[in-house]
Amino acid sequence: LGQARVQTTTQGLAQLTLDLHLDLDRGHASTVRGQLVFQDNRILLDTDIPEMSGVRGSLGFNEKGLTRLAVSGRVLGGPFPVAPPSPRVTPVTQLAVKGELAASALESWLRQSAGVPLATGVLAGKTPFGLTVDLGPTGIEVLGQSSLRGLAIRLPVPARKRTDEDWGLQWSLLQKTHSDGQRTQAWRIATGPPVEAANGMESPTVLHPTWNPVLHQVPGWPLLLFY
Repeated sequence: LGQARVQTTTQGLAQLTLDLHLDLDRGHASTVRGQLVFQDNRILLDTDIPEMSGVRGSLGFNEKGLTRLAVSGRVLGGPFPVAPPSPRVTPVTQLAVKGELAASALESWLRQSAGVPLATGVLAGKTPFGLTVDLGPTGIEVLGQSSLRGLAIRLPVPARKRTDEDWGLQWSLLQKTHSDGQRTQAWRIATGPPVEAANGMESPTVLHPTWNPVLHQVPGWPLLLFY
């Protein structure tokens, strides 16, 4: 995987089985085959990605990369399984993740790791999510989506959200390590089309303004104006 996993750290015990064949005359012809069995491990892929805990399962690999992966664990307070979208395709360069996010754990991660100054209790409930992770020789690309159904956001309108609302959230993370050792990272976040809350139209000929300005002070942030 080249530099894609240079920042990964793990904790806990794991069992490694390794079969290594070295060709001293032709180094490129050397082969390796192995299996790593996780036993309730903690894995941090990168400092900007939530830590996985209670990881169990196994992965297989050879000199070309991953050949098999089937693990499960917990992330952001909810369970998740990880597996390749196409188990027969090797080496494995893409992973599929489906799980559930708990509001309290997501809130804590946003404050501590992402630097978002959310007060305790702003998020409530839980919501399902899906991810695809592309593993490249110089980095990773993560594409995620969630309807956010089941998650409530207790902020002023327009940031307020009921648990039954579908926001169609989509996000992506592109992270690369360049030849000079520099790392770059790009986030993109988008929601579904805006939902009209009010238009001031009382009749075909009567239209009132609906600016409804709202001031909201988040501790540590500038005063915010929504309208």
